[in-house]
Amino acid sequence: MKELSQIKCFCFDVDGTLTTGALYFGPQGEALKVFNAQDGMIINLVRKLGYKVAFITGRESPMVQARANELHIDYLAMKCGRKLDALHTVCEKFNLSLDEAAYMGDDINDLPLIGKTGYFGAPANACRDVKEGADFVASRVGGEGAAREFMEFIVRGQGRWQEVLDFYLHA
Repeated sequence: MKELSQIKCFCFDVDGTLTTGALYFGPQGEALKVFNAQDGMIINLVRKLGYKVAFITGRESPMVQARANELHIDYLAMKCGRKLDALHTVCEKFNLSLDEAAYMGDDINDLPLIGKTGYFGAPANACRDVKEGADFVASRVGGEGAAREFMEFIVRGQGRWQEVLDFYLHA
């Protein structure tokens, strides 16, 4: 198993990872997305612990921008044709190595990041190639808590889960 202790940043694909991947189009052609509250909860908590969080997506969407704003995401990259380049930018911005970044993605455009990050995760419904290369495959599907499961696994593996609980147990 890869070493979890070096992880300082969580990076996520959006469609199929933070959402189910379903795209609902409104009457004016706007794409609507559904995000998971449990994913949002853990993102807020890990940020309080000092982790950086980034969204790296191939699409551009006001819904993703709104979710990133709501969660105070540290870095948002949309319309990424080359996600590895975006990940390098994230790491440079926060003075981190790629080994200090965990990434979760679900589809072929996430394949170039496998083996390049400190830890790579996939939702249960990721494509076969991604799951085969992942360090971690969630039991939950994208948009239904897979990101939560991934982050919790790493934070627990670092022995920091009690710090997360303390935000509510000792508030």
